[in-house]
Amino acid sequence: MTTNPTIKSVKDLKGKTIACESKCSLHQLLLEALMKNNMTIKDVNYIPMSLPEKYNAMVTGRIDAAVLTTVETVKAKKRGARVLTTGTGLMRAKLVVAVSESFGKNHTDWVKRYIKVQDEAMEFIKKHKYEALQLAAGDLGISYQDAEWLYNNTKLINSLSPEDIATLKQDIDFLYQQKLTPRKLNIISKDAIIDRYLEKFVKEQISRSAVSYN
Repeated sequence: MTTNPTIKSVKDLKGKTIACESKCSLHQLLLEALMKNNMTIKDVNYIPMSLPEKYNAMVTGRIDAAVLTTVETVKAKKRGARVLTTGTGLMRAKLVVAVSESFGKNHTDWVKRYIKVQDEAMEFIKKHKYEALQLAAGDLGISYQDAEWLYNNTKLINSLSPEDIATLKQDIDFLYQQKLTPRKLNIISKDAIIDRYLEKFVKEQISRSAVSYN
């Protein structure tokens, strides 16, 4: 996003100052957006910043553009910022929760408890959407209408599909190639200890959702 009136597209970011967190999905989005427009990170003045820092820096004009989360995008639009690009066609962002194999082995009861509570929360959202979005709006500091828009434009799930897994592998390869991760990660195997323990409970979910550092 940008508040600079002279910037009309991603191509106009060449030589401009851009901020986002380092070594995360937003960093990946920035790299892919630049790559799509025949640029690299060397073609811009990239500054790593935390979410509050980059948001304030952009809306006050201290930087030319920032890569923001969906919630900050909603807020920034109300302060005159414009969207230059989104993740559509670039990357399929996935927010996942994962544990190491040793943690899963030593604290299987914690993992089981977490998944149970997560599933209960998902069910609550489905049955009590209005109340759930009111809570979310208050927590995020946005209006109910904005919370509903975010909900309708976000795929909220508690397990990953085969397509999600495939794109996750692509993300891992991309981040490794860009030297943002020291080594490649492996998707957890079906015979991992955590999968064996929860086989009857959430076999499909845990085997598709977890990532191991092995």
